[in-house]
Amino acid sequence: MDDHRGYGDGGEWARSFFERMRRGKAIIAGITVLGLLAALLYVWQAAPRYSARALIQVSVPKQNVVDVEDVLQSIRGDRPTIESEIEVIRSRSLAEKAVDKLGLVDNPAYNRQRRAPRRSLLSLLNPLNWIPDRWRAALVGQDASPTAPVSEEERARRARQAAASALLGSVSAKIRGRSRVIALTASAAEPERAAAIANTFADLYLVEQMEMKFEATQRATDWLNTRVEELRKQAEMSELAVEDYRRQHGLIQNNDTTVTEQQISGATNQLIAARAKTAEAEARLRQIRSLLDSGRAESASDVLASPMVQKLREQETDVARQMAEMATVYGARHPDMINIHAELEEVRGKLEAETGKIVRSLENELEVARFRELSLDRDMERLKDDTERINAAQGRLRVLEREAAANRTLFDTFLSRWKETGRQEEIQYADARILSRAIVPSAPSSPKTFQILGATLVFSFVLGIILVYLIDILDSGFRGTEQIEGLTGHGVLSAIPKAADSGDNPMGQLIAKPASTFTESFRTLHTNLKLTAGGGLSKTILIASSIPEEGKTTVAVCLARTLAQAGNRVVLIDADLRRNQVAEVLGLESAAEKDLVSFLTSEDMALSDASQHDEKTGADIIACGSLKPPNSVDLLRSQRAKDLLAACERQYDHVIIDSPPTQLLSDSRVLASMVDQIVFVIRWASTRREIAMNGLNNLAKINAKITGVVLNMVDARKSARYGYYNEAYGYGYGRARHYYARYYTD
Repeated sequence: MDDHRGYGDGGEWARSFFERMRRGKAIIAGITVLGLLAALLYVWQAAPRYSARALIQVSVPKQNVVDVEDVLQSIRGDRPTIESEIEVIRSRSLAEKAVDKLGLVDNPAYNRQRRAPRRSLLSLLNPLNWIPDRWRAALVGQDASPTAPVSEEERARRARQAAASALLGSVSAKIRGRSRVIALTASAAEPERAAAIANTFADLYLVEQMEMKFEATQRATDWLNTRVEELRKQAEMSELAVEDYRRQHGLIQNNDTTVTEQQISGATNQLIAARAKTAEAEARLRQIRSLLDSGRAESASDVLASPMVQKLREQETDVARQMAEMATVYGARHPDMINIHAELEEVRGKLEAETGKIVRSLENELEVARFRELSLDRDMERLKDDTERINAAQGRLRVLEREAAANRTLFDTFLSRWKETGRQEEIQYADARILSRAIVPSAPSSPKTFQILGATLVFSFVLGIILVYLIDILDSGFRGTEQIEGLTGHGVLSAIPKAADSGDNPMGQLIAKPASTFTESFRTLHTNLKLTAGGGLSKTILIASSIPEEGKTTVAVCLARTLAQAGNRVVLIDADLRRNQVAEVLGLESAAEKDLVSFLTSEDMALSDASQHDEKTGADIIACGSLKPPNSVDLLRSQRAKDLLAACERQYDHVIIDSPPTQLLSDSRVLASMVDQIVFVIRWASTRREIAMNGLNNLAKINAKITGVVLNMVDARKSARYGYYNEAYGYGYGRARHYYARYYTD
């Protein structure tokens, strides 16, 4: 519930939040305790289970016993492949093999038919166990109707499948971090069985890999045997066709090629080498010329590789170092400095001359390479003419040779693969290995008591906080003065607590218990009304509310009695013409024609004839009467009503008017325009805020003089949890109530 306290910073919000939690501490504590009790019950009832773990490395390095490619490719080490292998480990086929190897078909833990009925407290609390077996079978899609007798083989098959399903429920596998290792975990009621299940699954997984490879290799060998025989015949026929063509056309070969082809091949290689050398010489010359233009010729590779340049570089460095050392001692005009500078210039001149020699050497080398390339081009042109004559005859020959070579290559490939595959049948290795086998656990893995209790404690506590927060923010009523003042803009004149549960009604308690907080709250209302009016209480005061059942009549009667006890002449007018509420709560006699309706409908009735006297306090009461007029608004708007109000103002010190609810009837608006002050009543924590706001807005539309709000029927004990009860009476009033405990009687 929003306090509307103007959260200017985070501290105000935090204070409001912790106030909410303080108010709902009982709910938070209750939910937390219930959660812990449920967790303790679960831990106490749950049977202990043990977990064993085996580690399997997938995609291990292959053992190179023979350099033969596998028929079935090895497992890759990427994550999707390893996740696929996890599904293989947890496959039903592997689980059924594990059931057979471990003999779990007859184990009650994995066969429901052999399990004795167990009625634990948790099972009794489980709502599913309250459903009859026939209905439960229908819910899960099983046919509970009588069926034909099942054979022993079918019963055994079903038992084996059920045991495999139960076994899979106790086995998990996952990747460890970013590695290629699979952690295979098995849980069981006995520690020895947990370790046996984990190791059995690991062993069966490796065997499954080897069997799969062996079957694939055997199928490949059978197919290759037939294919190799067919390819052998094709290769022999194509080679015979090549030899017949050579013999018919007289094509002489030397080492599988003709003489002309060998000459062209040699000339081509020489030409390629000559062109490469020319290109290299051009690149080197272009580089050094470019560096000469930019003044950085000394960084060229040919210059750097020259021993003379290297020596001159060293000499230049040494002279420059000496020159730098002498510069710290002598000035620029010193003879030694002039000599050393001349020596440095001489060395640099030699470097430049040596660089020029290298450039000229590269130019000569380029000329030689170009002449060599031109000579080889002329030889190639001559050989091409000779080749054109031979190519016409060799075209068909090459076609036949390629066909024969292709057939021979294909045959050799299949023959080699056939032999390799035959050898693989005897040697098969799995693509995984067991890094560590599962050991018998020494302590149960579940239930994890402290983790369960800790998580339950945190969850229950947070759930309690959320529930308290939701209950608080969904509360739509007013619980404090600051809420009312923040939303309505009107001050709270008093907060009226609920009257003590006694035989007297609240009006009677005002007289019977003058030292009660209930009575004191009306004295506070009296005082605040006087202060609000500038020191003197107004003549006419209207008591209004938005809807019925807000205690408006009680406030009107008690305020009238309080003013009367203070020595004032007071008259209370019950202006709710549809209900004779004031007369009923005060127990007044139903005097004929001694009421408000009779006065308003009569022209000559005196004010004293319409009122009755309250013997306990001395106040006068004008009840509305038992007659329900159809035109109540017209009566209240009439001149007779105005005359009544004027007569009351002349005869009495104060006139208290109890009006109908503003949301239901327009009577209250008529009355509001005729009075000096309006006290608006809102029931604590009950009246919705929007309803109260609508009631106030209805009065504000006619410019009614709303003095303030009375927060009625406040539950003192509950309001204290919200920190509002003290505020309602002013700062420190709640403490004063305890301080004057002897004075207050409630």
